[in-house]
Amino acid sequence: MNTPLTPSQQTMLATWRLFLASIPSDIELIPVSEIFEHDRLVEAVVVRFTHSRRMDWMLLGAPPTGLKAEFLLIVLMEFRNGKLACQHMHWDRATGPSQRRLPDTPAAEDGIGSAAWLRELVAHKSDGLQ
Repeated sequence: MNTPLTPSQQTMLATWRLFLASIPSDIELIPVSEIFEHDRLVEAVVVRFTHSRRMDWMLLGAPPTGLKAEFLLIVLMEFRNGKLACQHMHWDRATGPSQRRLPDTPAAEDGIGSAAWLRELVAHKSDGLQ
């Protein structure tokens, strides 16, 4: 038997449906690091994709550009009673628009290379270099 959703659950479900439908088909999530604690997880991943779909959650009002994008995403998750209680995602919001050459956005010179630098660092560590 299905329990009816509350209005807030219906809103959350609608938001997730829009978010998931906007994810490009070639998205890659490259793990950089994970830290586990008793009831928390902090994960850093490099996100790479082609901007082939409208992504209003990231680039409000921007049409697809067909350009490649890469940025570092930090995810913080908290668990209670074995279930996900909350999740926060953080990324450099200026890097995305500048990589896709969208007008009237900051250049974000420092952020553009950060994901590539972290990938190289992790690759060297996995090769035994430190």
